[in-house]
Amino acid sequence: MKKVFGIAALLLAFVACNKVETEIAPVERPSEIKAEGITITATLAPKTTDTKAVTDGGDKITVTWAAKEHIAILYEVSGTKYVADAEIKSVDASGAATIEFTVESGTPDNTACTLVYPAAAAKDDHTGVKDAATLLAAQNGTLSANLDVRVGEGAIQTTTPDLDVTTQPAAQFAIFKFSVRGSDGTTVISASPLIICTGGWHYTITPASATDEFYVALPAVSGQRVIFNATDGSNNTYTCSKDGVSFDVGRYYQSTLKMREIWYREMGDGLKWASCNVGATVPEDYGDYFAWGETDPQYSSQSPQYWKYVWKDGKSSGYSLGTYFDADYTRYNVSGKTVLDLADDAARANWGGSWRVPTEAEWKWLLDNCTWEWKTNYEGSGINGMLVTSNIIGYSSNSIFLPAAGEWNSSSLYDKDSYGDYWSSSLKEDSSASASMVYFDEVYKEGQWYHSRYYGLSIRPVR
Repeated sequence: MKKVFGIAALLLAFVACNKVETEIAPVERPSEIKAEGITITATLAPKTTDTKAVTDGGDKITVTWAAKEHIAILYEVSGTKYVADAEIKSVDASGAATIEFTVESGTPDNTACTLVYPAAAAKDDHTGVKDAATLLAAQNGTLSANLDVRVGEGAIQTTTPDLDVTTQPAAQFAIFKFSVRGSDGTTVISASPLIICTGGWHYTITPASATDEFYVALPAVSGQRVIFNATDGSNNTYTCSKDGVSFDVGRYYQSTLKMREIWYREMGDGLKWASCNVGATVPEDYGDYFAWGETDPQYSSQSPQYWKYVWKDGKSSGYSLGTYFDADYTRYNVSGKTVLDLADDAARANWGGSWRVPTEAEWKWLLDNCTWEWKTNYEGSGINGMLVTSNIIGYSSNSIFLPAAGEWNSSSLYDKDSYGDYWSSSLKEDSSASASMVYFDEVYKEGQWYHSRYYGLSIRPVR
């Protein structure tokens, strides 16, 4: 009698958008058990869908089994590990799949096994599913709706060939379908890449060609802020964010991202200066705070208007030398190195495209060739800061607003709304422990100085 094998928790493997049939050969079998195997036919229950989150509407994702897909069934006999390649032979009208696989002769009845779908997600040593970090790191494209990773624990029946499920499956990710749209919710944005940042990590999804639909697996988060950035084929960049987001592993979500274009202003120096800070979606937002050379904040969520921050694990001392990624300063204590590597550039990591942190010389040009005017309650936002307007002929109507976001030192945020501190990408010439920055306030106006690199300052990108 056939049993029904149901897996409720769904995961996502990062593979190319075209389905690939993957054969995994078993390990070399000892000579004493090279007899003909036992062929088992079993039934998998239909795949399921689940709820939506971080969404502005839309239907649930539909996922189904497909004939000729492959599942790895991992098991062990007398200390030797094996993998059976189970192929889906057919799918009925209800969505249930019939699978067929062969196990070694001599496999005891009721042998424990782990099932991994698709087969490519099984570990190379046949011990289980590849870990979440490995699968996430392999992401390089969009996925068809029926490609996901399922993991279950079961028992192989050999006396009466069959497959029983004995435990619930293990889940590692939440799975999303993201539809990328303009701020009006209807204009299609074909993006390459899409960058997703939350909880101290950010993932870049780069499809083979620009697309407006992405299938993505993400770790679970609870009450976090999620930031999305996209770049289209014309190198225009877009952003949106949502606060207080929670999603669980093993569940499907569908989200329509209503993204605002990141505007820029040309000030006359040949650069495009972004209209907002990294971590912000509008000019009057503070954005995030970064130590020099770090691409993520030390906190996992923030609410600066209420002075509420949640520190990441191991970062409770905030922006200090003890939590800094280059605490002994050896990473940039290199003869001749004067500018931040792009791999450590928060603008490039979070926004993608050709965005980067400005150099010391580029900030100096802005100081020397623009009018800096302190603004209180900028455009009724309640935020103070500097309005920087170009003095160059042909650009004199162009300006950018720099919020006075303050700075982090240790676990304290100083001078919010009274002082602005912005990193450059340049090291101090005579000290790799310090980097160049721009400062301003209402009284002392503006200038350039240096800070210890572990301070948390704002970043205004250029490209």
